[in-house]
Amino acid sequence: MGFFYFFIFMKKTILSLALLVIAMTASAQTIKTAFKKGDVRKYETTLDFNVGVPMQGETKGSATVLSTYTVKDAGNGWTVEMKVDSFATTGNEEIVSQFAQESNFKALQKTPAILKLDAKGYVTDVANADNVLAATAEVAINSINEMYSKHPEIEKVVPKSKAMLKVNDELTKDNLLKFIRESSVLSLNGKDIKPGEPFDEMLLDDMLKAKSTFSVSKDANGLTVVDKKSESNMSEDEVKALVKKQITKMGGNVDASQIDQMWGQLKMMGMTNLEFGSNTSSTFSPDGWLKSEASSSSTTVVGAKIKFTSTTTLK
Repeated sequence: MGFFYFFIFMKKTILSLALLVIAMTASAQTIKTAFKKGDVRKYETTLDFNVGVPMQGETKGSATVLSTYTVKDAGNGWTVEMKVDSFATTGNEEIVSQFAQESNFKALQKTPAILKLDAKGYVTDVANADNVLAATAEVAINSINEMYSKHPEIEKVVPKSKAMLKVNDELTKDNLLKFIRESSVLSLNGKDIKPGEPFDEMLLDDMLKAKSTFSVSKDANGLTVVDKKSESNMSEDEVKALVKKQITKMGGNVDASQIDQMWGQLKMMGMTNLEFGSNTSSTFSPDGWLKSEASSSSTTVVGAKIKFTSTTTLK
């Protein structure tokens, strides 16, 4: 596999790594959840990405997601409908598609998810998971067909047939639950929070190690504010193992010896370490509904520099 095609593939791998930022809004104290049947909350979320990839320059993209959460039932827990009302993008479409989990959000436009929450407010189930996954599959397949049509050279690194199979492998109820628990406004509800106590966690399908710390305070209006700081500085061996795992996961036509060969070239350029830092601040109303959230992160991986910011506001 040539060095140029290695970087084409690494671009896709790097973009998938950046999804970890969206997953950093969760995990003693618990956000008190006191939703009522008939509650309706509308949110606007903006996602901004800036990616600098070696030999390809800097690329920017952004997405705006409008969503509605409706409490359908309340008792010993809650049933909440999560619906995406619109998903709009600007800038580089490929960046947005990879970073913003476009397939998941667009699927929730077609088929809202019916979430089951326990008595603490933790999302325990998606009642209509099969329907949501079917909608996700349709969106994802269309996206893959479009990507390979625009960039046929990718076929040399990841055959489209393998990419289709890998997508199918990822469309599971567990992964759907993981996405909702990490990417919805309910990500902190029902979770135990231990302020000031550092903890280790694995992010992005257990690929990236991070050390995180929560703090809890009250703002000037008496609302609960949860701040989370995370950072990672993985060793060269850990990053190399991560790259191998991701290539295998994505169906790439590359074996260990090819990675070793390319790794030597990357090491000569000082591009074999990963560094990551993230800060998220979430403000909650007394009834447990998210009022606002702001996140920012910076990641350096295999020479690429990735910056991400997001904001979510109650409309």
